[in-house]
Amino acid sequence: MFPLFRSSLVAAGFLMLAGQAAAANIPVISYDIPNGSGQANGGSFNYWDKEYTGSGSVTTDGAALSGGVGNLTDGQTTNLNWFASENAAGTGPYVGWLSSVTAKPLLKFNFGSSVKIGSITIHLDDSNNTGGVNPPSGIGISTDGANFDVRTIVDPASGDPFAVTFAGLNLDTDAVWLSLFYDNIWIFIDEVSFAEPESGVPEPGVLSLLGLSLVALARRRRQAP
Repeated sequence: MFPLFRSSLVAAGFLMLAGQAAAANIPVISYDIPNGSGQANGGSFNYWDKEYTGSGSVTTDGAALSGGVGNLTDGQTTNLNWFASENAAGTGPYVGWLSSVTAKPLLKFNFGSSVKIGSITIHLDDSNNTGGVNPPSGIGISTDGANFDVRTIVDPASGDPFAVTFAGLNLDTDAVWLSLFYDNIWIFIDEVSFAEPESGVPEPGVLSLLGLSLVALARRRRQAP
């Protein structure tokens, strides 16, 4: 009896897993942003989007960048603060905006066609005021560049970089605008990613394990007295 009961629990566990499929990431075709700022405006280093592939000057503070991709969507993140990862060449992982140069950073992400977005994840630096760097106090989300749903950012006690995820969005759009609100004089962003809504469709690996567990369960049932 006990072996049969244990197999039943295994099968039930896989059934629970089967309903939890990972949401797929949505590729960004291009994004349009104001370039970061740096030494020309009193920064210790240059916090530009130096690897940006579109038009605009990647070595000019606050310059309009459009039609390309760069640091914000390269799939790479860091666990280091700005002062341990940035440099004068402007090739560090963050893009950093200074409030006196870019009063309200507005970032537009383009997908090329209409997509369904379930969540947005943003990787932020949080050096607890060191150099005037804090995470934004809030981030506005818009699908038309005009009407924004402003989400408050809770600043953790730690001074480590962290990621914030806005889930349950259910957006259907070909572009998303993010509006950043300063909590101090600098905002540093490392990466922005978008994911589809969770579908609940089982992943192939989970389905295989589920099938094996059900076969084992059936055999034990036939062998039980």
